[in-house]
Amino acid sequence: MGAITLRGLEPSLAEKLKRAAKKQGKSINQMVKDTLKQHLGMSKDKKFTLVHHDLDHLFGRWSEEDFKRIQRKIDSERKSQGGIKMKRVIVLGFAVLMMLTLVGPAAAQYKATMKLASALALDHPYMIGAQKFAELIKERTNGRIEVKLYPSLQLGKGEREMCEGIQQGAIDLLVTSTGPLGGFSPSINILDFPFLFRDFAHVDLVMDGPIGRKLLDDFEKADIKGLAFWENGFRHLTNAKRQVKKAEDGKGLKIRTMENKVHLAAWKSAGLNPTPMAWGEVFTALQQNVIDGQENPIAVFYSSKLWDAGQKNFSLTAHVYSPSPFLMSKKIFDAMPKEDQELFLKTGMEVAKFQRKVNRDAEENKLQDMAKAGVTVMRDVDRENFKKAMAPVYDQFSSQFPKAEIEAIMNAK
Repeated sequence: MGAITLRGLEPSLAEKLKRAAKKQGKSINQMVKDTLKQHLGMSKDKKFTLVHHDLDHLFGRWSEEDFKRIQRKIDSERKSQGGIKMKRVIVLGFAVLMMLTLVGPAAAQYKATMKLASALALDHPYMIGAQKFAELIKERTNGRIEVKLYPSLQLGKGEREMCEGIQQGAIDLLVTSTGPLGGFSPSINILDFPFLFRDFAHVDLVMDGPIGRKLLDDFEKADIKGLAFWENGFRHLTNAKRQVKKAEDGKGLKIRTMENKVHLAAWKSAGLNPTPMAWGEVFTALQQNVIDGQENPIAVFYSSKLWDAGQKNFSLTAHVYSPSPFLMSKKIFDAMPKEDQELFLKTGMEVAKFQRKVNRDAEENKLQDMAKAGVTVMRDVDRENFKKAMAPVYDQFSSQFPKAEIEAIMNAK
């Protein structure tokens, strides 16, 4: 790709370019290489050169008039040369494209309609949080960015498939359980150990602190951007056969679990028969007695009305806390202006607090409604008994999750 020159730029525009240079660490060559690779699929080793000191950096705040002036410059080049060479037109046009897609919102007026997906219903706290996020983003961008909600597996057969959609950029945003995420970022599985957290205060301390941030950042290796930890809640055991208050009571029960090695090992250690299954298949499997039970937070059980599938015994085991990572396609995130990136991170964390409160405040009322629907809610569960029965999984996975990392979470205060 040949060199280009943009002579005759107004001094104000040249000055904007110079000021922008202070904000960005890349040369224009490197920026164009990265952006061509991302947007146009150009190979990493493609060689080209751009020459003009005013084009060392293209990031910063631009007005709509700036782009009109650049466009006028391109038109002028065409006329003055009686038909500018195609390669130069492509590069000049691409300079405009880069600024339109990558600069600040006040100038480029980045606009997008994004898809936010979930496996759960619109009335689940996932989607109540999603609705709040969508409202705030629309308000704070003056309508430039609109987030549309797709609950109840509308964009995939299961959470794994939707995670792949996030990875590929086919889905923009996703709120999900940690179940399938170990295949994308193995470090996240540390949160799935049984009886890792004391209470909600302990959860918030870890999830919103350096440990939580590190776990979210680890997703970037899989082309996924972790925005925040929302919440599914503490998980509890349900079944159609009998009351379960200690591990021995549940011996032999065939229960659905997430696609999660730690969860599977924990239930096997407790004497139950866990079976991984996509969430979309669970209700029918319960109705047809393919499985005896399942384990999930109160909100999932309630929004899915699992008592209609025969789940009449609800044991408050609180055996695992289930955070819900709020994820974004890294491809989409990287294409946004820096100001919008910061807005999405800030708003994701803000809504995390809102969403958790919504979830926690509603739990007791949901338990009472479940009882009215004929569900026996067992509050006097021997959690120490379950804790002891599941303890061997810590040694089983010690090679993957060092003791020091586990203790850092357990002992956080």
